[in-house]
Amino acid sequence: MAKVDFKISKKVVCKSTNPIIDINGRLWPCCFMAVGHRNSQYIKKHGKDWNDTNKHSVKEILAHEGFTEHFNDKGWSSDDPDEMCVRECGVNSEKLADKRLNVEDKD
Repeated sequence: MAKVDFKISKKVVCKSTNPIIDINGRLWPCCFMAVGHRNSQYIKKHGKDWNDTNKHSVKEILAHEGFTEHFNDKGWSSDDPDEMCVRECGVNSEKLADKRLNVEDKD
């Protein structure tokens, strides 16, 4: 996995339009996090059940700090945005999400 230079690319503009539920019933903010959550320091500190729809309602999960504080504009504009969010949707990153989602660069 490519290393992200946080000094260059801290601002995040999320490309996701809706959270998704994976095959195991876990609710994620986007497909990138659903697939790559093992690389997220934030996810590692919360354990595996915080976003499990088999144990919590969708409403409860969306009220969790993961969605209210971290995976949103507040978290992305903080001094410590999630590394995966920066890598995939960072304004000054390699814009991997744009390449994968076929989004044109408007700069």
